[in-house]
Amino acid sequence: TKAGPAAASKPGTVAASKAGSMAASKAGSAAANKPGTMASGKVGSLQSSMVVPKPSGLRADMVANKAGAAGATAPPRKSETEEEKAAAAAVFRAIETAAALLAADKASEAEAALRSVIDSAEATIGALHAASLCALAHLACALSAGGRGDEAEAVARRALAGRQTTLGASHVDTLASAAGLAALLHKRGKLPEAESYCRAALDGRRAVLGPAAPDTLQSLAALLSLQYSRGDYYGMEASA
Repeated sequence: TKAGPAAASKPGTVAASKAGSMAASKAGSAAANKPGTMASGKVGSLQSSMVVPKPSGLRADMVANKAGAAGATAPPRKSETEEEKAAAAAVFRAIETAAALLAADKASEAEAALRSVIDSAEATIGALHAASLCALAHLACALSAGGRGDEAEAVARRALAGRQTTLGASHVDTLASAAGLAALLHKRGKLPEAESYCRAALDGRRAVLGPAAPDTLQSLAALLSLQYSRGDYYGMEASA
């Protein structure tokens, strides 16, 4: 409510509600012309909630990334031993458990479930295995939900760096980690750096997934929310 009047009284700027409406209209039109993408009504709902940053943004990118939890894709690897396969399977089971616990607001239990497998997995299959990195991304979310922002940020940076190394900057899992780190930094008030990671995730998702994909629209909403937090109303108008 404080930023809204400021925007309204500043000539040439655009109020948050107007920018959100513009983003919804633009994304909705793209979605309507692309079969199988998010319907325009759902886009409007997404954009209308973008004004106030919420921890759920971090959860959406780190926990709801089912591609990673179901078995993140990775560059070709040598045949794994039975021990390595079992270790990876145990990690993914722990991730599913942690995701359910986080959804129930049980952050400490989610953290415990992940920590119980991460060390042994890194020793068995390596710290750069898709399963290990996916677990780190979820651990960052659990730590953030538990109010331990410093630890969460450090773990999220490790997960992102690992995915950049093994998967490349444009892989969907790497982009999910960039978006998750952006949401965490936004929550912690580190807005310029958060916007940098958010833009990287948005640009990457537009290129890889398309402008009307749900993850792309989520990144657009996150960018608008960041710009609103910074009072960058001109930027909101340009982004929308």
